[in-house]
Amino acid sequence: MPKEYKIVKKLVNKIASKNYLGDREIPFFIGSGSFMEVRAKELGLCEEEDCWYFNNLSPYKKYKNVQGININELFKQSYKAIL
Repeated sequence: MPKEYKIVKKLVNKIASKNYLGDREIPFFIGSGSFMEVRAKELGLCEEEDCWYFNNLSPYKKYKNVQGININELFKQSYKAIL
């Protein structure tokens, strides 16, 4: 399990220790985020209406290059930019 998921699990368990959260599952998703979308626009990887795709990519998967740009490296740059 990725470190980020462990952090989410720990936080939810802490909240649940004092609050009833119900019986249904609580889904979480860790995505690349809006900075990835902005960078994809800047690099010309997508049209304005299609850039949301990059916002929702999983940073835990490995992707092929797009138009000669290493998407996996772009994840690393996006992560550093939001820290």
